[in-house]
Amino acid sequence: MNTNLSHLEKKFNELTLKSNPTLKEKTLNKLSNEAKILFKEIEKINKKYLFLEEKLEKILNNIENIDDFLASKSSNKDNNAKNSTQNNYIKEEDAI
Repeated sequence: MNTNLSHLEKKFNELTLKSNPTLKEKTLNKLSNEAKILFKEIEKINKKYLFLEEKLEKILNNIENIDDFLASKSSNKDNNAKNSTQNNYIKEEDAI
């Protein structure tokens, strides 16, 4: 890619040398301004990406927490059911 850029820069310089130097300067300023605008857009996109990445991470953490909570709740229900069954069995033995 750098080779291609060097080639384009060389071609640009050759073309602008044929024309007047002020045109070359104006063109360079225009290209410089366009580059600055593009860099600003890239920075905005990068900030948005980082924000969305952070938001996604929070959502994934919430999902993980919900899964853990539901698993523990299910485990508690299973334990309560086992305890209830054992208590009923003990009551039946006492009744006999």
